[in-house]
Amino acid sequence: MICNTHQCKVPTPMSEKITQLKKQVEAGKFQELFDYLNLYFEENPYNQYSTIKMNILHQINMGFAPNPMQVQGLQIFLNSSKIKEVVPIIEQNHKTTPQKTTETMAYGTEKEIEGIRKAIDLILEKKEFLQEELGIASGNQKFALKKQLQKEEIDLENYRQKIQKLREENPSNSELNDLDAKTQKAQEEMKDSLKEEKKTSVFISYNHKDKELANRVKDFLRKQEIDVTIDSEAMKSGEDIKTFIEKCVRENDITLSLVSENSLLSAWVAMESVLTFAGEKLADKKFIAVYEDDSFFGRSFVRESMKVVRKELQEIDEEIDECRKENIGIEHLQDERTRYRKLETNLAEIVGRLKNSLCRKISKNNFETGMQKVCDDIK
Repeated sequence: MICNTHQCKVPTPMSEKITQLKKQVEAGKFQELFDYLNLYFEENPYNQYSTIKMNILHQINMGFAPNPMQVQGLQIFLNSSKIKEVVPIIEQNHKTTPQKTTETMAYGTEKEIEGIRKAIDLILEKKEFLQEELGIASGNQKFALKKQLQKEEIDLENYRQKIQKLREENPSNSELNDLDAKTQKAQEEMKDSLKEEKKTSVFISYNHKDKELANRVKDFLRKQEIDVTIDSEAMKSGEDIKTFIEKCVRENDITLSLVSENSLLSAWVAMESVLTFAGEKLADKKFIAVYEDDSFFGRSFVRESMKVVRKELQEIDEEIDECRKENIGIEHLQDERTRYRKLETNLAEIVGRLKNSLCRKISKNNFETGMQKVCDDIK
């Protein structure tokens, strides 16, 4: 295709400059664009430009990118006939008064620093409030406050990056140096507040007949950001029960025992209690008992329960005798018999320890209050 000279439009310096200004908008270099246009509009106020500039700079100073409507308004302005009138005047001023560019850019930098400083002061006010609240909060409230503080820390980091960029452009500006040091110190304090504290770990000991209550306790503790181990989740298929219990008592800070007639007459739960009592003497372990029904506090509980335990032992012994008569292995019965023997030996001590220790009531009408006290005991 042949292009004749009179048919081709050769860009003029003015149109080239307007194209450059539009590219600055696309690249998000709004401050550079405003520094240039201010050479004219600061002396000759123009409402449309002033409004667009004020809105965009407000967004930037608050730490957000200008919204699409603001950017579109600026692009429309750059397509207006007014710009075609203004650009030659600005270019002419560049030639006749070169010092004006430096002065205007300095003015723009001062305004930007002022906006950043105000935004940082606002963040620091929020920081002080959030840190103060964190000191007295717990559970879900503490988690929500940390989320807010984390957002403020991210905003502060964004402002610090802007400060550092301005420092590179204005190395002698002492206010920027002070702002940078102030921001860095605040960030360090915020990061200290956001550090994860070591969570107390709790092993829930219960009888499977009390599974519904155990799950309620588990859910309550986890809402309070407490690590919980419970056999229904942690025990692997085929894992030895005794080994699992010993590991859980050993590896967790606290054994939380759900005390009931079901659990006290369970050979497994009794073994957990005995292991925990032994652990208290050997290591830094803690035992907390909770109950829904306080029947085990009754004076005759041990005597009546012992009848049940001994009946179980008698039935096991009778089954062992039958197996021997028929030349059948008795290993599966020996383990069970050993556990019930331990229960027979230790039941009185276990109940006595429970009576003499702090037990928390978590009945249906008292669950929330009781569990909150348990959480206070744990923490």
